[in-house]
Amino acid sequence: MKKFFLFALLFAATAMFAEVRVETFDVKDGTVTNTYVSTPTTKECQKASWTVFAGGVLKNLGNMGSTNYAAVTRAMKDVDNGVYPYLESSTIEDGIDSLWFTWNSNGNESGSWNIVIYINGDSIDAITSTAGNKIASAPFNTYSKGGLNIDGDFTIKFVNKSLHNSSDQTKNLKRFVIDDLGWTTHGSAPIKPKPTFEFAEEKLIKKIDVIAFTNTLTNTSDATPTFESSVPEVATVAENGTVTIVGLGTTIITASVEETDNYKEAEASYTLRVVPLNFNLETFDGATNSTSGTYLAEPTQGTPSTATGIKWTTLLGSVRTGFGSWPAANIAAGVRAKKPAEENYGYLLSDVISGGIDSLAFDWNSNGDESNNHFNWNILILINGDSVGIIDAAPNAKQSAGNEFRYTLGNLKIDGDFTIEFLNRNDHDTLITTANQMRWVMDNLEWYSYEAPCEGQYGILVDGTEYIAGVKNEEQKEWLEYTITADLNKDQTFVFEDHCTGGTFMAGQDNGEGNYKFNYTEGENPAFLVPQDGHFTIYLKMYGPDNNWIWTVYADPTTGIENAAMKADVRKAIENGQIVIYRNGVRYSLQGQAF
Repeated sequence: MKKFFLFALLFAATAMFAEVRVETFDVKDGTVTNTYVSTPTTKECQKASWTVFAGGVLKNLGNMGSTNYAAVTRAMKDVDNGVYPYLESSTIEDGIDSLWFTWNSNGNESGSWNIVIYINGDSIDAITSTAGNKIASAPFNTYSKGGLNIDGDFTIKFVNKSLHNSSDQTKNLKRFVIDDLGWTTHGSAPIKPKPTFEFAEEKLIKKIDVIAFTNTLTNTSDATPTFESSVPEVATVAENGTVTIVGLGTTIITASVEETDNYKEAEASYTLRVVPLNFNLETFDGATNSTSGTYLAEPTQGTPSTATGIKWTTLLGSVRTGFGSWPAANIAAGVRAKKPAEENYGYLLSDVISGGIDSLAFDWNSNGDESNNHFNWNILILINGDSVGIIDAAPNAKQSAGNEFRYTLGNLKIDGDFTIEFLNRNDHDTLITTANQMRWVMDNLEWYSYEAPCEGQYGILVDGTEYIAGVKNEEQKEWLEYTITADLNKDQTFVFEDHCTGGTFMAGQDNGEGNYKFNYTEGENPAFLVPQDGHFTIYLKMYGPDNNWIWTVYADPTTGIENAAMKADVRKAIENGQIVIYRNGVRYSLQGQAF
């Protein structure tokens, strides 16, 4: 349990309108940083957001409790390029009159501390006591400073200027741990409370066909909120907060309330991304295939994802919570490298997905510090078993939440059903065969569906239900030609169909004398009536400046005339608008009669 100091109450009593506030460093999203992050990383805690360099915000620091959050910085190393490690708050309101906190080391130290404390960039004090061993249990070291008298907004910063005092730059020395940071506010008037003012969702993705929606806004102020869209070309927002989608893209929807006699002003916002209808997003929610094991040794399939309905199978991995730096309740998927005794590489594989795929993107991270591995990542991305991409970057330490890597791949143009596979083709990079290495994690898989453009799909529609496609003759250059073969029954009807549009059309001319073996039926777009059972071959040709269609047809004859010969000659058998067939110099009608 967090502890509050008695002297905080004494400080509070000296200021008529002062309030006591305490930062416990409990992170709001449930995730933590690594112990000593190599780049400035920000974590939102209970009273402020804190940016830390060469340190972290996480549990079990300085013997302050295995479930307790605290913050830590170390002394500067050569790799820090002359920048002292620090812990700095975001802007805090209502002024500060006094400051106090609990602190400890995170190991055994020697020499002297030099922890400089800044308010609004001005140094107010420093901890310069002799460094010592980490205190085993409470009570820990305490610090307090009063009489600051700083009104309005302010920031707090701790800079660890302690000397590293070792030639071994791999060591973490002068590790300074801080917790239960408290202060009293400072002001000349009663402090108004800040209202609870927040949207239910911080990020939303909507498809372009969504007409209007709302994101619930919780507002305890007595003021009426106003709304604004940063990009009205993407979405507009009404006075009551209803959002209307206008076009594709990303916009920020912001709500605000002005200060009143009872509450401070407040502002909240969320990001809205409007995507096409063929957009898909896999969050892996519901697709869990493990709640205990992290790297399952056998192929294991999970339950369907609530986002997509896809089932995912892993080997040497799993789909579960607690992967990478995503929040504790977030589900992600991960696989590790193959150990020497294992036969197959680890993978993440979808079941069959419909709708085609044109491009994909996802967030990825390691699941630990992989920066000491000797080889680059070798993560293959396969669609229908074919390699379409690779992650081959140098491995590094696990990135903090919000700083994961992003991978994108486009122009796939794969139609129909498909599968997605991520294959971790990394081998174990150590003689320590029990360790898990090259641990690769991914989440938020996006892809755009793909349907090949409909082109040149001509055929016949039989009895209004059965489509029989024609086969395009690729050898013809002067005209388009399609051959349709079909077994048709007497009195069936058919029309010519452009299958791309579903539209029917007339082809050629019928003089009503039966030269085409078919008769018209009545109707606005007449169909052809099949006069007898048989196997028919129909040729469609499109030629001329108006792309006029003509058609020829023949059936298996009963007079002994060979199909092959008729088929070979039929393209040059149009004379004076009548269709005839030549074989060995003899002219035949389509009824197979010589004349």
